[in-house]
Amino acid sequence: MTPALSVDRTEGGAGFNIENYPEQIVSSYSEADKKTLEAYGATMYQDLWPADDAYPERPYGAAWTLPFETGSKASVVFQKTQDIMKKRIPEAIPAKPENFDKVYDTFLKELDAAGVDELNAEFTKMVKNRVAL
Repeated sequence: MTPALSVDRTEGGAGFNIENYPEQIVSSYSEADKKTLEAYGATMYQDLWPADDAYPERPYGAAWTLPFETGSKASVVFQKTQDIMKKRIPEAIPAKPENFDKVYDTFLKELDAAGVDELNAEFTKMVKNRVAL
């Protein structure tokens, strides 16, 4: 098992707080890992992570977790959009370049017909309500 690295960010300091030090972690990497990291100018995968301040905390939390009321119009439209995506995205990915626009345009038309604009408006309202709390 590859050792894991945990970083302690308490009291403004960053320290390695488990028995695995960077040297141990790097020594467990395969040659392919090391070559890949070198290509990115990194020593460890952690070097590729965004800085702590790269993604500020959002007052509404993770918006994708906002629940729609069961049986509401938004819930029904959301399910329709999910069904459309599950059908059209797998169709678009392997599509020949000359057919891609046709598949993608059909995908967008079906989303519009399902009521995606109304869904987005409802979702925006939900986010605003969460922020107001």
